Amino acid sequence: MVHAWIVRVTTPYAELATTTNFSFLRGASHPEEFIAEAAKLDLKGIGITDRNSLAGVVRAHVALKEIGAGAAGLKLAVGCRLVFADETPDILAYPEDRAAYGRLSKLLSLGKRRAEKGACLLCLEDLLEHKEGLLLILMAPIKLTSGFEVFLLVLLHFCAVLYGLAQACRTMDQTKSDLRNCPNFLPHITFH
Repeated sequence: MVHAWIVRVTTPYAELATTTNFSFLRGASHPEEFIAEAAKLDLKGIGITDRNSLAGVVRAHVALKEIGAGAAGLKLAVGCRLVFADETPDILAYPEDRAAYGRLSKLLSLGKRRAEKGACLLCLEDLLEHKEGLLLILMAPIKLTSGFEVFLLVLLHFCAVLYGLAQACRTMDQTKSDLRNCPNFLPHITFH
């Protein structure tokens, strides 16, 4: 008789693009619900990234403490999804420290002061002025265009930290060679 063994293989995973109900007409679940579900699924982390807002982060942080998920190893990444008025693709922004959080808050306030209530008008230049200490994740469009290729090269020139490019660059041969020669290019971005 051979005994069967039940083996559970887990790979550490963190969801970094979570939109809560604080992103009006975009997200449906409360931040507290996301934290509870992430803990239940044994995720290693969750990033709350509401649309041009840090509103969901506070409730997520409180929920993390209340259910003790932080002690169980769940990490909360504080950030937001920057949605631009120009043709800049959406970018997730995560501050590295308190000073960067302050700059991100100023960036969002700037965009909200320009717009009607409930809206936010940002452009790429605004981000470049407030980028210090921000970790950025570029949300590639579904259909890649030459305009996106140009945008990618411009952003790499101005920002030292940029993630999520592998999928976007799979079919862009010229971009592949340009990015590999870029001094700001991060070694953990791989091309297939």
